[in-house]
Amino acid sequence: MCRLLPLLAAVLVAVALAGCGIRDPYADGPKTKPDPVAQANRTHELAATTTVAAAPVGGAASPSAALRAFGEQSINWTWRDLAARQRTLAAGSVDQAHDQAQLLASTATNDYEMRRGKITHRGAVESIAPKPGTPDTYLVVTLEASGTETPSYQPARQSYHVTLAAVKQTTPGRWVVSTWKPQP
Repeated sequence: MCRLLPLLAAVLVAVALAGCGIRDPYADGPKTKPDPVAQANRTHELAATTTVAAAPVGGAASPSAALRAFGEQSINWTWRDLAARQRTLAAGSVDQAHDQAQLLASTATNDYEMRRGKITHRGAVESIAPKPGTPDTYLVVTLEASGTETPSYQPARQSYHVTLAAVKQTTPGRWVVSTWKPQP
């Protein structure tokens, strides 16, 4: 009985304190919104925005023209012009494609390894095909290779890449890219 008395007292104190409003401050989770850049770095994806700060610049006369222009711009760059090219892509796109280009522009500016290695990337859009059963969604096939401006580096062999992309009509007869998701 002597050993049960301290245990019983501890249980009664815990029950009393639980009724007093003392609780774990972390039980409800964080009170702030997660940082979108930190979330993108963690998940390797960007959540699509529901609003656009400004109307996209330009647009193409057809979905395939919008996809070809976006693809060519996104895969042909050097370490010197990547950030500027991504800002141009962000200005002419909406939703996930816009957010992704903005994020890449901001990170490219501070990428020490890219500057030090003088990285380049070249390629061409080889094919654009509608994805069956999904309106305004396409498969874009590109042939790409990375390299560097330093003479001692051997450029990588060219390889094919597939990107799942979507477009939106912004005004009659004008199309912009809304989704650009390179596939693994």
